Amino acid sequence: MPRPWAGIAVLDELVEEALKSGRRVRFRATGGSMRPAIREGDILVVAPARPDELAPGDIVLSRVERKLTAHRLVAIERPRSPGGEPLPCRFLLREDASAVDDLPLPAERVIGRVVEVERAPRFLGCRMLRLRGTGEERIARWISTLCRRIAAPSGNPP
Repeated sequence: MPRPWAGIAVLDELVEEALKSGRRVRFRATGGSMRPAIREGDILVVAPARPDELAPGDIVLSRVERKLTAHRLVAIERPRSPGGEPLPCRFLLREDASAVDDLPLPAERVIGRVVEVERAPRFLGCRMLRLRGTGEERIARWISTLCRRIAAPSGNPP
């Protein structure tokens, strides 16, 4: 029996590999943890980023457990050993919709920075429009098609 998360895991791996090889990625956000900065359905553009390029306030993409998440970088911990030698830095991340920081994350788990958020207008009810009668059915189909074209990104008709 196929696992429901298997497809998502494969996509996460592809995103991670693309970023590690220096490519930008673009994908649709899911969840509401980063509202209002990122809403469910927004398109995120993520660029590769090294830990030394990041600063508090950036929204970063990181691997947390089995999935990729985009959260805000709120602080960078630069711990030292008892002898005073620097240890690997850790990032404190937080969902915008939360007042509590995530657990500290090793810097190597952060794989990119969100550089753009594309928000398309939302149209509700266009596909639900149903009228009766032959002439009315043609009008309903025309309105539904028009709504889909308006809602589609420019240059990509449905």
